[in-house]
Amino acid sequence: MAVSWLRCFMRATILYGSLTYQEANGIKTQSRDCLHVDPAGNKYNLTSLRNTDETARFTITYRGYKYSFNPCESFKIGKPFRGNECHSDVAICRWVEEQMYHNIGHQSTEKCLLDKDTKTPMLEYTGDIYTKTSHVLLKCDKTEERPSFKALSVGNPQLFVFSLTHKCACPNLCLYKHVTPSKQPGPSNPNDNNMVSVVAGSLGSLVFVACIVMVILLIVRRMNRPNPQNRGEDQPILPEPATINRFSSINEDSERLGSERLGRNSPSGTFLDYSQFENEITESQEDPPDGKNKSCAENRC
Repeated sequence: MAVSWLRCFMRATILYGSLTYQEANGIKTQSRDCLHVDPAGNKYNLTSLRNTDETARFTITYRGYKYSFNPCESFKIGKPFRGNECHSDVAICRWVEEQMYHNIGHQSTEKCLLDKDTKTPMLEYTGDIYTKTSHVLLKCDKTEERPSFKALSVGNPQLFVFSLTHKCACPNLCLYKHVTPSKQPGPSNPNDNNMVSVVAGSLGSLVFVACIVMVILLIVRRMNRPNPQNRGEDQPILPEPATINRFSSINEDSERLGSERLGRNSPSGTFLDYSQFENEITESQEDPPDGKNKSCAENRC
């Protein structure tokens, strides 16, 4: 009973830990290699141009709006509320601080294509109801070590156009170099402290539950251990050796006395008449105490 209850408790603990971890982790795009291939087969490795800490690598201001962009990895901008679209699956966000946050490029819709007119490689994203499509042109500059993100056309709500200039925007240039995601800090995220608090609380809860499980295991083990005080109740009751020896000596003395009496009243090698003993027993039972004394006086004892 205790073991089955303990198993159920441990399963509930594991389920609680997994749910808590998912809650702390939130909705997050799984990290992957930031490698793009255009229809012509050329490859563009933008891994060194992305942030992996849920912040945008690039943020610019253009005509009263801010535009944030991060290739391959989703990010978050602003405080979470119902009208904030830039908290999940975000590649490009158009926003005004504490007023509006529009997701004009969903990370999950990313495609690497060629511009129809200039044949320039570009990343295409599908936006929201305000901006249908966003393009980021990949402009090659083999001497450019610092990436540059610019807004080219944001007048047409059907299509916003941006550009990203860097040496890794050149086809097949950064493929064989060891590149790591950038650690350049993006705009401050007010939810970072909350995330740390949630994770710390989750770990503390798991440690506390683990301690409870250990205590229960110790209690169950102690309950199943046999009690040495109850061992005597299960053993059979045997006579003591001294008692056995005493009864044996009594039986031996009785047999020896009987043999001596028979030896005195019957000569060796003759048949013993037991009727004499029967008469003596009868007379002893009938005579009163005075008669017994009288008989003794007459030498009949």
